[in-house]
Amino acid sequence: MALISFYLHKKTVVATGNKSAADIVASSLKSNTPEFATYQKTLTPDHCKLLLKLLQTALSNAFKAESDADRTEQKNPSTTIHQMIKEILH
Repeated sequence: MALISFYLHKKTVVATGNKSAADIVASSLKSNTPEFATYQKTLTPDHCKLLLKLLQTALSNAFKAESDADRTEQKNPSTTIHQMIKEILH
């Protein structure tokens, strides 16, 4: 969910070579998001504060991605964690 907190991301992320999908997402965050330039597989308190600040953006982007996936029938990548988060918050 961290990646979608910053921008609407619908590109499929898959492991390649010796990098896992998670490694690729982390690399993308580090290179495209100054606040995550120092990310080292552990969220700092500052990272958590930023993610909480951007939670509504992340949820909005996730619902847009889900809507687009339903419309285009392109379900990969997709996740429904945003639905769970919305239920928890309400």
